[in-house]
Amino acid sequence: MKTNLTAHARFDRMTRIEYIIDTIGIGEVIAECAIHDQRGGYRRLTSTGVIIVVANDKHTIITAFIAEPRQAAAVYLEDKKVRKMPDNLYNRIKKNEYYQKNQPRD
Repeated sequence: MKTNLTAHARFDRMTRIEYIIDTIGIGEVIAECAIHDQRGGYRRLTSTGVIIVVANDKHTIITAFIAEPRQAAAVYLEDKKVRKMPDNLYNRIKKNEYYQKNQPRD
């Protein structure tokens, strides 16, 4: 399946996406939940603690960022219908705190 990047991802967020690739990697998608606002779309949590925001078509990446634990938990818990993230995933996300705080904001 082909994945596209929005102009926002290509021009406004590419520095951040490259930072993620160069530091912690993208990983594999392990959870997904719908975004409940006027634009819609989905948040996908990866095994490295990255959240990828995709459009409603599920093939167009809008942005990506290294998640804080609460952001990752929101996606994981909604998708899996559980009360707690697995310890190994939580620990991985906690290890990313340095990278999360230093990721490009542009």
